[in-house]
Amino acid sequence: MEWLRLRAQDIDFDFKNIRIWNDKGGKHRIVAPSEDLVIPLRSQIQLLNYYLSLDRSSKAFTGVYMPLGLRIKAPNSNFTVERHYLFPSKTLSTDP
Repeated sequence: MEWLRLRAQDIDFDFKNIRIWNDKGGKHRIVAPSEDLVIPLRSQIQLLNYYLSLDRSSKAFTGVYMPLGLRIKAPNSNFTVERHYLFPSKTLSTDP
């Protein structure tokens, strides 16, 4: 689940670390990825950017889920690449 909850902003290429929020026990931690993962992570962010550009062209797209307090504080951040999940679905889903 930790990998599924990762957002693009959680990857820090300058300091070579990944921030993991609310892991087992609700704790946060920082891990150093293997050097072998740097290039695949960069290409995954490029793919995420591509999916986001496709999603933004759809009228049904309302941005990524964000907690209410953060939505109020930064209203347009749900459309930025940094806030989107690192491993998105290929298709838009409907929020019930």
